[in-house]
Amino acid sequence: MLAAPLSGALPSFRHATFESPVDLRKYIAPDQAVFPALLDHITDVCLAIDTEGRIRFANRASERLMRRPLDQLAGLHLFTLVHEDDHAAITELLTQLAESPEDVLHHTFRLAVNDATRILESTWSTARRSDTEILFLMNAHDATERVSAQMKVRQREEELARAERVAQLATWERNLTTNQFSASKQLLEIYGISRDSNIAFKDLARFVPPEDLAMVQESMHHAQQSLGSIAIDHRITRMDGQERIVHIRGTVELNGKDFIMYGTAQDVTEMRTMERALRASEQRFRAIFDSTFQFIGLMKPDGTLIEANETALRFAGVEREDVIDRPFWDCYWWSIGTAQQERLKEAVRVAASGRFVRYNTEVYGAGERLTTIDFSIKPIFGADGQVVMLIPEGRDITDEMAAQRALQNSEALYRSLVTSLSDGVLLIDADGQIVATNPSAERMLGQPEHVLIGRNVRDDWHAVREDGSALSPEEYPAVRALESREPLRNQVIGLQMPAGGMRWVSINAEPIARFEGGYDNAVVLSLTDLTSRIRHEEQLQRSHRRLRELAAQLHSAQEEERARIAREVHDVLGQAMTSLRLDIVWLLDHYPVDDPAFSKRANATLKLVEETITTVRRISHELRPGVLDHFGLPTAIEWLCEQHQQRTDIAFTTVDETDGLIDDLDPKLAIALFRIFQEALNNVMKHADAASVRTHLEIVGDSLRVEIADDGRGITPDDIEHATSLGLLNMRERILPWNGTISIAGEPDQGTCITVTVPLP
Repeated sequence: MLAAPLSGALPSFRHATFESPVDLRKYIAPDQAVFPALLDHITDVCLAIDTEGRIRFANRASERLMRRPLDQLAGLHLFTLVHEDDHAAITELLTQLAESPEDVLHHTFRLAVNDATRILESTWSTARRSDTEILFLMNAHDATERVSAQMKVRQREEELARAERVAQLATWERNLTTNQFSASKQLLEIYGISRDSNIAFKDLARFVPPEDLAMVQESMHHAQQSLGSIAIDHRITRMDGQERIVHIRGTVELNGKDFIMYGTAQDVTEMRTMERALRASEQRFRAIFDSTFQFIGLMKPDGTLIEANETALRFAGVEREDVIDRPFWDCYWWSIGTAQQERLKEAVRVAASGRFVRYNTEVYGAGERLTTIDFSIKPIFGADGQVVMLIPEGRDITDEMAAQRALQNSEALYRSLVTSLSDGVLLIDADGQIVATNPSAERMLGQPEHVLIGRNVRDDWHAVREDGSALSPEEYPAVRALESREPLRNQVIGLQMPAGGMRWVSINAEPIARFEGGYDNAVVLSLTDLTSRIRHEEQLQRSHRRLRELAAQLHSAQEEERARIAREVHDVLGQAMTSLRLDIVWLLDHYPVDDPAFSKRANATLKLVEETITTVRRISHELRPGVLDHFGLPTAIEWLCEQHQQRTDIAFTTVDETDGLIDDLDPKLAIALFRIFQEALNNVMKHADAASVRTHLEIVGDSLRVEIADDGRGITPDDIEHATSLGLLNMRERILPWNGTISIAGEPDQGTCITVTVPLP
């Protein structure tokens, strides 16, 4: 606020009476009768403000915008209309104009109109009425809708940019006629170019290999000729030397005489790599599937054959179309007789129920050659536990080669299983040496198979416990399992990687008495990688710490702001109200005419002023209780209880057993405890329906304990466990920076007790 006039006193304005808008205008320009009428016909807000900040003239546009009649605007202080956050800026502006009246200043500020806020773009100047008297002239227009629209546009642009970053999808537009080009920042990131760069299409073209560039240009030219679209992949070589694959989509439209192509770009390097890997995997599967010496097929659970390998087809001398999509028992192999067909139907039914079936049987080979095979049907289960596929398999056991192939396939199946596990697996012999490993274990331990095989688990692996302390070799899970011959479960340790960094793993150790292959008293070690989970937990803990630090800073800032406002209310508003009270008393004592109506109105005004003074003091004390700063926490708590007792029927009792040991308590801790106590009393007022409240302060060991107990409706343990009250959360956050705790206890209809405990320095 303008605490004092910016220039000399203005007695003519101070004693003027503004009875109507017409009088106000004539006062401003008595010799220009047409000027106020002209101002009433413009849409901009026009105000004349004196050096004390009071409105001396307002046009009709002001009346409409501020939603007040002109007679109410006359003499009104400008800051009653300006948003409080803009007071300081307006004060500085008026001060600058007072010092340099020839200046014309522009300023954007907010206007508080009832419960709404409007944004005004204003121009300020001065008009001098005399050698000692000036007026501030303001001309402004309402820019709320335009500013809001601009903010919405910026918000939409930011949302689009975020969407592009999340989807890793860039947008671009190219004028094929003029070759003008624009693109989003995401496209620059794809090419490895600084986001602040300005680029043209030719700048991007130099990153594309010539053969790919020719293909891109040809595709765009064809789309231009047909007003069609493109969807192509091309390679780029980024500025950092990386080769990437970019997928672009675009559509051409004719805009007047210009052909405009717009579209998207996406880095699909990883996607295309995975697609190639998938195709290669499918090719390997087909190669393995078709090249095996065994007879293998795939069946639906109802027995319909959906695939058969080349070995089985060649064995029978049939083509794939002769057997695919037919019941398996109707295929050539089983045409030997109804007995074999009926047995196969039963085997399919049993396998479809989830059981493995295996038996020896005779089938037809090419030329109706009878062959005995070791036949089996294996059920394959889906994620829901239901059988989704059957694998029929046959081995020719008419000679030794069939048996050898069966052994090889068994070993391949074992290797495939161990290799496909996401967990690491190590086989350790009785001497502690690693004799087998899988790729996941190699990845987790950061060493290849040829380095791991033969290494002893009793060597120093640079392992640590969860708390970071070093683990001795005798404490390694594998060593403990070898020595105790007891299994170990979920042993979490950290392993120092050869390339640097720490990998956290959960280890299970399972001793085995004899392992096929000749290993006696071996141990199977499985390792689960926990690094990502632990890293996420650490990030979550850091986030919690930052949130608590932010909450503490917010509380501190809030208390500082409360203290500042309390001082302003007490010093400025309190003094003004006191002066006003003295003026009214003086008027009552010196009014020359014995006028009952005047006396009644003056006394009523005096009473209102005194009530306002009381309210100002109450608000000032609530914002920042002076008793806390001057007399300490126990006295402040007792004062707060007295304030609540005066406004309610609740009986308050305060017991202080601190013996003055907290008189020099940290002021920040004192205000935190006072706010917690204040919040606790508010909860009692709102929810407890209590008749009495007892407060107890005492020193317990090295800690201060504050208890607030009421005899109200109480609280259940379930309510305490699931409490979501912001008040309780606020209390906990206030005491956390001091390593304090808050506990709540209570029973239904037995009252509630809140206990705050905080260590003392």
